[in-house]
Amino acid sequence: MIGCDSRGAVHTEREDYLDGTMTATKRWYAEMTNPERRAGGPADVIEGADLFIGVSGARVLPAEALLAMNDDAMVFAMANPTPEVSPEEAAPYVRIVATGRSDYPNQINNVLAFPGIFRGALDVQLERDLRADEDGRRARDRRRRDGRRAARGLHHSVGLQPRRDPGGRGGGRRAGARERPRPRARRARLRAGRRGAGPRRAVRVVVTGATGLIGRRLVAALRERDDEPTVLSRSPDRASAALGVPALAWSPLEAPAPSAVLSNCDGVVHLAGENVAQRWTARAKRAIRDSRVAGTANLVAGLRAAEPRPRVLVSASAIGYYGPRSDERLEETAPPGADFLAEVVAAWEHEANTASELGTRVVTVRTGVVLDKSGGALAAMLPAFRAGVGGPIAGGNQYVPWIHVDDLVGIYVAALHDDRWQGAVNATAPEPVTNRELSAALGRALGRPAVLPVPAFVLRLMLGEMAGMVTEGQRVVPVRALALGFEFEHTDVDEALRVALA
Repeated sequence: MIGCDSRGAVHTEREDYLDGTMTATKRWYAEMTNPERRAGGPADVIEGADLFIGVSGARVLPAEALLAMNDDAMVFAMANPTPEVSPEEAAPYVRIVATGRSDYPNQINNVLAFPGIFRGALDVQLERDLRADEDGRRARDRRRRDGRRAARGLHHSVGLQPRRDPGGRGGGRRAGARERPRPRARRARLRAGRRGAGPRRAVRVVVTGATGLIGRRLVAALRERDDEPTVLSRSPDRASAALGVPALAWSPLEAPAPSAVLSNCDGVVHLAGENVAQRWTARAKRAIRDSRVAGTANLVAGLRAAEPRPRVLVSASAIGYYGPRSDERLEETAPPGADFLAEVVAAWEHEANTASELGTRVVTVRTGVVLDKSGGALAAMLPAFRAGVGGPIAGGNQYVPWIHVDDLVGIYVAALHDDRWQGAVNATAPEPVTNRELSAALGRALGRPAVLPVPAFVLRLMLGEMAGMVTEGQRVVPVRALALGFEFEHTDVDEALRVALA
């Protein structure tokens, strides 16, 4: 949903708000409802929306503009003294949740931020005893306790009544109730003219670094979606045999990516890079930096020569961008750190972001600790924990921003296919855990004790400077992904580890 007023999308960078009068609350609401800085009038910004609350001013929005909203997934509520669209005008196009009046017409964007105002603003026909046992799947779900039919719409003080059952039918409608006619054919024609008619076209995707931990999973996920991945690899024959997709040769440090391949694709996912999990000798540091910075620069050089160019570049990045930050809560807007890895990641992202100058949408995925038994940090931890000699590292109080591999792949797919995704995105589970909590969860998943501590000096002897990645934590949270509606499958570390080890 886009926060909107009579001037259009609530936008923290709009000229209307640069005089400093925007309150902190409204600025927060603008950032939460319009993180992509969408611009345009009310009729423009509701395209694809599921919920419309209202703007300030009578008849600001033509009723026909409601056709641009999502189809069966939409609801509609008005809460202004002078509604922008009357219920009678809106009824042919949308499902009415409730009608009502607000004493704060100029603050109507805050109704979602303040559920109390939302409840008070709506002059609904509901009663407070309509809260129990309503999942929208039975005929009695929309009946009052006195036997009469309940008003359609809100059945909780805050939540919205679901309208679909798993079979895809409109849920929550009384048996035999007559559906209000909607101009579906007109809606379909509108969308066909704007987005292209017919079934979803397979998306052609070029993937670099596809034989790595994430690349293998991503290529498989794209194939399951009937997309068409092509791989760029230094060993194309081996990559093609392993992944079952076409592969072509490219050495990231030696030449620009082949423009002929890039001009024949819709999007690029760039995963290639030297493994960071090694002792950081001078030679290793150079390889880590060059593989990311110079390799990404050569990829963008290939994009620059491509015609037409891919519309999106999704480039791997890392939470190392933030540097060691103890228990500070790190959102995507946090500044970069100052250690070696933070400087590398910042330069890496800079090279990827130069593709935006070519008209390509760029997403940089700052990845946390990936839970997958076949590789990465979890695979490295398993031998000790299976032997019963695992435990917390360096006291165990440092945060570990983890993510299950399936959720990470899901973020890449969403960033690739959804035009709203842009800029840096933290790819971590919503709730980071401490190293002690992660160790205990891994011990439970394996049925082994996890109490033997590993002192920090032992890691420093083994890994040198790289040990700081493990001994000093980062409390990273995925604010952007959540704001864009991404739904994590694995939010509990115990459950995520059980699935990862299955």
